[in-house]
Amino acid sequence: MKKLILIPFFLIFASADNNIVLLDGAISVNRDHDNSLADCYITCWGDSLTSMGGWTSHLENLSNMTVYNGGTGGENARTILARQGGDAMLVNNIIIPAEAEPVIIANRRSTGGIKTTLGHIVTPLLQGSPHFNPCFIGDTKGVLRWTGSNHLDLTGNWEFTRLQPGDQVVIDKPTPIRTNFDINRNAPHLQIIFIGQNGGYDDLTELIFQHKLLISHSRAKNSIILGLSSGTAKQRLAYENAMRNEFGKYFISLREILSAPIYNPDQDKIINCYGLFHAGLTPNADDLDDIKIGRVPQQLLIDSVHFTEITRTVIGNSIYKACKDLSIF
Repeated sequence: MKKLILIPFFLIFASADNNIVLLDGAISVNRDHDNSLADCYITCWGDSLTSMGGWTSHLENLSNMTVYNGGTGGENARTILARQGGDAMLVNNIIIPAEAEPVIIANRRSTGGIKTTLGHIVTPLLQGSPHFNPCFIGDTKGVLRWTGSNHLDLTGNWEFTRLQPGDQVVIDKPTPIRTNFDINRNAPHLQIIFIGQNGGYDDLTELIFQHKLLISHSRAKNSIILGLSSGTAKQRLAYENAMRNEFGKYFISLREILSAPIYNPDQDKIINCYGLFHAGLTPNADDLDDIKIGRVPQQLLIDSVHFTEITRTVIGNSIYKACKDLSIF
């Protein structure tokens, strides 16, 4: 493993364009951004690692751009892709009533979920999703609702209710459902993709293809891919190599950033890692064991996967720094 030397925080985030003002090792932002970016925004797609926020709001403050959080807890890569519109959810063989009355478009037990263009079955809304609605089926605007009592309920339905009365609409061919964020938040200055922690792909080839669909469907000027932070260096080797080979410098490995070891001056002993250092935390014995195998230390997590509040700030700083280096900001 490549050895990294302890570097003061302010050097890591230094910038030559005066957009960042460094005070006592912290990042503050010069709000006099390029006027061409004044009306730009950022859209983030993901699961609970995104929906829990923290890094999204910190990135919003640093970039001085509105960040739209398109994360939904529990969703796998196929469902996130469908919500974004890269693999459209399809409705067929239903009649949308003239009045604002619900119509069932799929049942969890009988169909498993909603079919997509690529032939997958996806399960949106199981843990909510405020950015999904209002949505459209064809030209009809309405709200899609999951009726189950919780995300494990197999008796629930997906129901669509139009928002305004109108003519009865017969859907007799596969027709896409388009979500609110697909229609209104899919042309950002920066799209951030953070998918795969909950599965939803057969192999790395499919996962890479999903990322490409997210990028091609969006009208984003720039796209950044966040790498999964769980697992060890050995466990994530094939995944990280494949993603880096495909997306190059636009792939940011959160596992590597958070667990990157810091050595003593003699370079013969690990004394910390960048995640803990920037979080202001001192590693314990278990943390040091994790760092040795390239696993994110437990002090940076609230469980086996999800980040603490301070870790989310570290992630927001890291994303901002990477985007500055890529001239995205």
